[in-house]
Amino acid sequence: MSTIKIKQLSFSYNDKKVFSNLNFNLRNNRTLSIIAPSSNGKSTLLNILSGKLSYDGSILIDGNELRDLSKDEVSYYFSIVTSNFKYKMNCFIDEFNYL
Repeated sequence: MSTIKIKQLSFSYNDKKVFSNLNFNLRNNRTLSIIAPSSNGKSTLLNILSGKLSYDGSILIDGNELRDLSKDEVSYYFSIVTSNFKYKMNCFIDEFNYL
């Protein structure tokens, strides 16, 4: 069973602290909802988990530190589709479902 353990996670943009001392565990086949007002670090957390941003603290995925994993290994565990997703195709939505 896959597990993700976040321990003492902190992140700042320059001198502006986004979050600090974030801790949680997530097991395989579980859903995590991140709900917070604007500008409270939701997208930043997702960018960290997808390997786009460096961080302080520890993110363990099946016992392996996230920063030590390759991009392919990270993509095995995380899928993120943003609300800015844009894809242009010359087909109807029913046809898109079969692609």
